[in-house]
Amino acid sequence: MLMSAFPAIPMTSPADHHSATTGPATPPTSPPHARRLPHARSELDRATRIERLRKLAVLMDSSIRIPGLKFRIGLDPLIGLLPGVGDLITTSISAYIIYQGYKLGADRVTILKMIGNALIDGLLGEIPIAGDIFDFAFKANLRNLRLLGIDAKGVQIEIDPAAPFRESARSPS
Repeated sequence: MLMSAFPAIPMTSPADHHSATTGPATPPTSPPHARRLPHARSELDRATRIERLRKLAVLMDSSIRIPGLKFRIGLDPLIGLLPGVGDLITTSISAYIIYQGYKLGADRVTILKMIGNALIDGLLGEIPIAGDIFDFAFKANLRNLRLLGIDAKGVQIEIDPAAPFRESARSPS
């Protein structure tokens, strides 16, 4: 009953309408820049990517200063201590850095070297105990930054271990 209240509308697609009015349908042409995306769209985008990579590499490889020593570690060896998934997580982060290097325009040889660093870190990190010790010394993400020509010095990411447990800012009574 309700259907009879509405007149029948023929179903045609826009392509049918186009071919009926102007001839055979032709696929729309895309502008030349749409066919291939540039690696980094602008200098601002490039600078943002580089800064993000610097911070991530420092966080993963050298963000924690060991008191009394000149040695720094990052979250990479600590996450790697998680059985089963730790090295998978850290290798995924290394893969992200490699992908961003590609987006920044790194050549094939550089990308292959970066993949080699990540594989060494990931595969040797899987060895119980010895791999965990290796993870503290081999800093694949900082090595990959150097391959990209990015200097990580000057990036300071300090992790305050007491930060989550700070008392309120009020002065003691």
